[in-house]
Amino acid sequence: MQWPQGLHAGCVGPGTVQALQRQGVAQQQILCPTDDQPYDSSGFLARFKASAVFACVNTVLIACGTTGNPWLAGQLQDLSLEVTRLPLYRRDARQWDVQQQHLMRSLFADPAEKKYVVLTSPQGIAAFVDNLAAVQIDPDSLARSTTFVVTHAGQVDSLRHAMQQQLPVLDAGALHIVQALPQDDAIFHTVTISD
Repeated sequence: MQWPQGLHAGCVGPGTVQALQRQGVAQQQILCPTDDQPYDSSGFLARFKASAVFACVNTVLIACGTTGNPWLAGQLQDLSLEVTRLPLYRRDARQWDVQQQHLMRSLFADPAEKKYVVLTSPQGIAAFVDNLAAVQIDPDSLARSTTFVVTHAGQVDSLRHAMQQQLPVLDAGALHIVQALPQDDAIFHTVTISD
């Protein structure tokens, strides 16, 4: 694929930067939040507005899911840009089948066995916690033996809130939650060095 010379790509995380580069998009044509900005829509918007590209852009195409937060589109429209949302995928929460329920129940039953759960989106958090509640996982065993790895600071509150709602006997403040950059190698590093 030959990426058009005058077209810039924007994204909210370094994992997408790597995927774009693998598809032939040059680094100088990619806008992404810097390491001192959050890897989310607000970080992207700050990076975009600070770039030289901002002065010469009239239209923006947002490739997105069928659901999701329209905040970025609204912010860009407020800057007098023409915005088109192009839904390319749909998020569906997966419910664990009987075999998966049994596996998860036995996995989380042993508080002596250290476990890691990687959650990368608010939708993934909601689906995971809903499934935990459906199979009646012991919340105390879960809290004592599990490290939750999230990829955005806002997901910490999302996870605590979802746990408190679905597993009310759990002290959500006692959950062990760590944050990693939204990249495979960073998540792997976080899991392997976490205590």
